[in-house]
Amino acid sequence: MAYKFEKEILEASVVNVVPSYAPFCETYFYLQEATEKDYNQLMFDIGIQELGVLEATGSEIIYEADEEKAASVKDKIIAFIKAQWEKVKGAFDKMLKAIQEKMAAAKAKFSGNVIAKIKKNLEAGRLKETDKDGAVRSFGKFAKYDGLDKIAALSASALKTEEATTDADVSVDELKKKYRGEEFDVDRQWIASNVDFIVKTALDFKFAKGSILKGYNDVKKGFDEEIKKVKVGPVEVKVKTDAAKAHVKTLNKIASAAVALYVERQSKALGLLTKVAVGTLAKSDTEKAVAKEEKDAKKAAKAAEKEAKKAEKKEEAKQEAAVMESYTSEIEKMFDWNF
Repeated sequence: MAYKFEKEILEASVVNVVPSYAPFCETYFYLQEATEKDYNQLMFDIGIQELGVLEATGSEIIYEADEEKAASVKDKIIAFIKAQWEKVKGAFDKMLKAIQEKMAAAKAKFSGNVIAKIKKNLEAGRLKETDKDGAVRSFGKFAKYDGLDKIAALSASALKTEEATTDADVSVDELKKKYRGEEFDVDRQWIASNVDFIVKTALDFKFAKGSILKGYNDVKKGFDEEIKKVKVGPVEVKVKTDAAKAHVKTLNKIASAAVALYVERQSKALGLLTKVAVGTLAKSDTEKAVAKEEKDAKKAAKAAEKEAKKAEKKEEAKQEAAVMESYTSEIEKMFDWNF
């Protein structure tokens, strides 16, 4: 399947640590596992560097007094942050491809003609508000998902300090709740007023790509800002590395929440569209009766036509037999068979 996105997200260097079989709600666990592994390697590399200097000189490295050594450590921390961003980029890439494939499959069922008919029937009030037993129909819940348009601001808020413990207690579920926004019960009126939005969210990949790219860029800004923080100021290795790790973890949570919600929003919109299709495209009792009458009439007409053809063939056979009988009689008169 053709897949087009911004050049950056399709670079060969993209590392996807989220397995193909893993649900998007578990994205953070895989990103965090990769972060811990790379962080431990970072600390090991810095430790080896410091140990080498200690063994060679008998004194510990004082980074503030040696710009070259300080730059070396900063480069390692920056490389660590960039590596984590590559993994986040891979998670976005995987999610976007999954949504594109899901939308392509859905569009095969919801053609333009089907969508037009759904909208027409909605305008005609075809979608019933109650079931046959009088109970109010439930179309499920939806949400504003307005936080997905504010990831940049929320990311800046989450990373507002240099402390290593920044937002350490904020869970992915809490961020998802913040990004999801207000949830509400869907009714017929909301569906009728927002049918174009429902269709776009469920089926329009161009719309989804634009929305997702914004979230992608917002999260990338968080990683870029973290790199800037490392580049400036003195190098206190433990403080710098722990702060980088804590902020990357927060950014991982932000990205994971966003990725999961983009998938959730599309899935809920598609489920809602399916319910509306069932409710608007299903025939009414009157239409069913008319359709049955038309079907019965066609069946009767076909049976009558068949009987007429059968009678016609029977008459033709009868006439042919009479002709043959007359012909035989004439032959017998021409010849005297009694010698």
